[in-house]
Amino acid sequence: GNETAPFDLVVLDDTPWDAVPLPVRSALASWVTDAGRGLLVSGGPQSLALGGYAGQAAIEPLLPVWAGPDERLGLALVLDRSSSMGMTADGRRVKIDAARDALRRVLPLLRADDRLALVAFNETVDVLRPALPPPEASAFNAALRGLEPRLGTLLVPPLRKALELLASPPAPAPG
Repeated sequence: GNETAPFDLVVLDDTPWDAVPLPVRSALASWVTDAGRGLLVSGGPQSLALGGYAGQAAIEPLLPVWAGPDERLGLALVLDRSSSMGMTADGRRVKIDAARDALRRVLPLLRADDRLALVAFNETVDVLRPALPPPEASAFNAALRGLEPRLGTLLVPPLRKALELLASPPAPAPG
């Protein structure tokens, strides 16, 4: 039989998904969307993501929020391009080349809905890329190749700029 038929509202008060009886889980989506009945889900340490709701087709589409956390990443890469970056780090490799290689390794790890900003600094701060979805590798590599060590170092202004870029709302993806 229909486990929810005699009720107008189902309340899941800090309830783990696996504690909801299987017949209720099976009928829930139809009961809410087709029959127009109510569903109240309260969050807590045993519900939503912690309670196993994330990715569950029978419950997650019915919720006004995603059951899982927002795992999008906002990342600002801040590169020192002062004259000291023209020196060798270990007697073999120029520091800025090692830094460029490290930054290139980040790009393939990003997802399409992440945001990436690139800031270069010495005595001045330049935003080479605002916080946008990850670029094509060729465009990113071209921006890195254009960085050459020169002048002195002021560290606080570029860090402030990076925080400002990440605090701003996401810009729409370029069309």
